[in-house]
Amino acid sequence: MTSISEFMHELLQPGETIVLAGRRGHGKTATAVSICQHAMNGDYGHEGVHIITNVVFGLKTPSGMPVEAYPPGVYHEDTLAGTMKRIGDIIKKCGRRKALIIWLLDEAQNYMMADQNGSKENLALTKYLGNARKFGVCNFFLTPTINNLTPRVRCFPQGEGKSGYCSCQMMKDKSEGARVLGGRGGDPRDITFVRNDADASWAPVFIAPTSWIRDVYSSAAKVGDYGYDTVSTATFSIGENGNGIPFSFEKFIRATSGGLSHELPDKIDGFFRQWESEGEKSGDSESSRVRNGDFVYTREDMEYAQAKAMYRRRLRGAPWAEIAEEWEIPESTAKYRFKKYELLIQRECGLLKNQQQITQSGAVYIQPIKGGGGAAPPSPPGGEA
Repeated sequence: MTSISEFMHELLQPGETIVLAGRRGHGKTATAVSICQHAMNGDYGHEGVHIITNVVFGLKTPSGMPVEAYPPGVYHEDTLAGTMKRIGDIIKKCGRRKALIIWLLDEAQNYMMADQNGSKENLALTKYLGNARKFGVCNFFLTPTINNLTPRVRCFPQGEGKSGYCSCQMMKDKSEGARVLGGRGGDPRDITFVRNDADASWAPVFIAPTSWIRDVYSSAAKVGDYGYDTVSTATFSIGENGNGIPFSFEKFIRATSGGLSHELPDKIDGFFRQWESEGEKSGDSESSRVRNGDFVYTREDMEYAQAKAMYRRRLRGAPWAEIAEEWEIPESTAKYRFKKYELLIQRECGLLKNQQQITQSGAVYIQPIKGGGGAAPPSPPGGEA
C-alpha cells in the first residue's frame, strides 16, 4: 500500500497539475499551504523546492502585529507576468533539474473561467500546461468548485468527455471529513479526498497541518513565526509593464517554445526585456537618459513631452487612433499617458477644466470664458508642433 509520503512525492513533480476544490471555511488553502511546507521541509522526499503563490503571508513581530513577509523559498506573485518572470529567475539560478517549483494559485477560477475556454489566454494556458515539465513547475490550482475551471485544467487525460492535463483532483468537505473521523476526534478539515483517475473513487487522505497555517494575528503565534493571512483575499491578474502594456501569455508561450530546455532561462529573460520596453519611444527609457548640459532627462520627462505633443494633436482634432499610430503605441497607452499628465499640462498652459474639454471621440470643444467672448486657449507649450 502506497504511503501518503510516497503518493505526494510522485504527485508533486514538474509537469503535474493538481486541482483542489472546496468551499470557504473547509480548509482548502490551509491544506495546500501545509502540503507545500511539507514538500519544502523534505517530508515527501523532495529537494530544492520553491513556492510561487498569490497567498499572502505574514511574520509575527515583537510589537505583536505581523508584517507581510514570506518564508525563505516562498515568493509572492499576484500577476501572471510576475509568476512567469519568477519561474525564469529560479531556473536560471538553480537549474531546471535541481529545482521543483510549485505554483500555488488560490482562487484560480478568477483567471481560468470555464466559460472563457476559447479565449487566447486560456488557449495559451493550455499550451503552457502541456509544457509545464519543461518549466520545472508543478501546478497547484485552488477553486471553490472544480467545474469553475476550463476542461483542459480540471479534466484528466482519459476517462472524461474532454481530455485535460489534470493529474489529481482533491476535494475538501468538512461533513464528509467528520464521517471519516467517526467521532474519534481530530479536525475534519485535515481530511482531504483525492483521486487521480476519472473512474477512481474519492479516497480520504490525512494531511498533517503545519506551522504556516497558524493565524499570525493570534496570541499563539510567537515572534518570528510565519503564517498565511486567513482573512486576506488572494488576488491575481495578468499584469502590465511600466508603460501600461498588458502581459500576453500567448506571446510569452510563443517566445519560449521550441529549442533545447537549457535555453529556456535566456528565452524568458529575452521576452521580458522586450516586453518591459514596449510602449516606449526611442530613448524613452530610464536606462538611456539623455544629457543636455547640466540636465538629465528621465523617462518621466520624455513621457511628459510626449503627452504635450498629444495635447497639441488633440487641439487640432486628431483622433486617438491616429495619435497612437503616430507614436507606435496602443490607443489605451496613449490615453493613459495623456491622462497621467493632463492636469500638469493644463496648469502649464494656464487652463482650468471648465475652459477646455478634450473628449474621447476625437472632437475638441472650446468652452467660452466669461467675458472673453469664447476666446481661444493659449498656445500649446513649446510652440507649434
